[in-house]
Amino acid sequence: MLLDGEIVSVGADDGEDHSRSQSLIDILQAAFKDGAADGELLATALVYDVRVAPPGAREKTDAIALNLDHRDNYSVTVFFPYTINDGEPEIGDAFASSGNYSIFPSPSPLHA
Repeated sequence: MLLDGEIVSVGADDGEDHSRSQSLIDILQAAFKDGAADGELLATALVYDVRVAPPGAREKTDAIALNLDHRDNYSVTVFFPYTINDGEPEIGDAFASSGNYSIFPSPSPLHA
């Protein structure tokens, strides 16, 4: 999200025919960090597929992760577990964890 509230969709290309997900995530995070450092961004959202253990579970499940970062020192990752049954996605209960505060400069000492 730009400073004026405009939502901008972005993507990444590392030049490979079959890119690794982490490579594309790294490219997007670097671009977000640059935009934040230049004072161009109000907030960022990065969405990707992961395997994660929900709270209280031992085994990992497929989930969509949503990293949200805001320049006012807010960072969270929200997970949306899912399964595919008969070709249709079924979304489980969402859960969240503290983000890593890596996009916007000068986080508070509590999150450094």
